[in-house]
Amino acid sequence: MKLKDILLSDRPRERLKEHGVSALSNAELLAIILQSGTRNNNVMDVSRTMLSKYSFERLSNLSIQELMQIKGVGMAKACQVKALFELARRINGFPSTEKIKINHPKQVYNLFFPILRNEEQENVYLLCLDSLNGLISKTLIFKGTLNESIVHPREIFKEATRQSACSIILVHNHPSGDPTPSEEDKEITSLIQDLSDMMNIKLVDHVVVATKGFFSFKERGLLDKKVF
Repeated sequence: MKLKDILLSDRPRERLKEHGVSALSNAELLAIILQSGTRNNNVMDVSRTMLSKYSFERLSNLSIQELMQIKGVGMAKACQVKALFELARRINGFPSTEKIKINHPKQVYNLFFPILRNEEQENVYLLCLDSLNGLISKTLIFKGTLNESIVHPREIFKEATRQSACSIILVHNHPSGDPTPSEEDKEITSLIQDLSDMMNIKLVDHVVVATKGFFSFKERGLLDKKVF
């Protein structure tokens, strides 16, 4: 179905004008950014295809080439999507990954506190670094209590390998406000560190972010090998 065959009142731009931006679905918002579809698929079809394959978090970390592998997405649309997420990073106080080098856990805290301070459940992020500690990507891996049954190491190292990371940093928040790590935090950190040695992808740090400050496993001497 072409966009012109959709009722005018059901088209994303018209719905935004009539009902406001908060009334639109994720697919409709993305469709407005993409602007147009293809010969065989309207812009809503393209938008839904993208979101059925990837979450917004994953989309934000895809390269131009990876975006162009999605049906209906060419160079122009891939660039529009990259620009969208770069603006979102800047608005949220998270600078472009191309300009960041992580040399101290306080940097991690400063980057993530604006993002995580109002979260009511734990969010687990993975930072992938290059050989010079330059930030390649940040990816939301899990939501929920940090334990091995939820934080599966396979997903962590799958993403690290996909990003060609030389090292990684785990980041998660404590909604309670207290950054002191739990026993589960310590157990999963130990497990990831053991596996990182096997995978030859170093675990640089695990940083717990909270309203009362942060806790760095590396800074407290709970990781064996000095990387910073």
